[in-house]
Amino acid sequence: MQKDGDEDEEEEVDDEDDDIVNDDVQVIDDDENSNINNDNKQTSSSQSQSSQDAINATAAELGRRVLLHNSRLAAEYAAAAVNAAVIASREAQIREHVDQLKEHQELLIAILLERTTVASALTRTYVMHCWRELYIQKCIPVRLFGVVTSVAVDRIADKGSIPRRAAAHLLVTLIERNPFGANLSFPEIYRKLRQIIKAMKER
Repeated sequence: MQKDGDEDEEEEVDDEDDDIVNDDVQVIDDDENSNINNDNKQTSSSQSQSSQDAINATAAELGRRVLLHNSRLAAEYAAAAVNAAVIASREAQIREHVDQLKEHQELLIAILLERTTVASALTRTYVMHCWRELYIQKCIPVRLFGVVTSVAVDRIADKGSIPRRAAAHLLVTLIERNPFGANLSFPEIYRKLRQIIKAMKER
């Protein structure tokens, strides 16, 4: 009987030892699970941190590209503004030059008109030659054709033979090269005008 009691006690001790071992194993498992969870948390935290870093890097790169693009656009706009200013300046210079040329032209025409009535026959002759050359080169404005024709007609009655001959050459040139055609009759000119208008409408 005592042996049976001893055996029971030994079994109880063994059971207690098993319980202690199981508790220790459970504690170890819990520790391992806790460590695994901590590792998972650290891994996820590191992954989220790396993702955030990647997002920040991408945003920084996009910002840099936007700034570069904006700087390029600003440079292009500045270049366009400079070109526009240069073009405007050149146009202003051209207009000023044209105005100066017109002033010079008016001055030279006034001088030629004045020299048609000077006392020297040679001067009057050369003036007629100048008018003829200017007319051939199409350097006389249309509004002055009548004035030049009147000058040539007046010089036909010049007292000198050389100015009369030069005036006759000028008058022949004016008639042959007049911009209104060889036939100066009004019906013929009107008929040609109607033909031109009809051709323009057909286009």
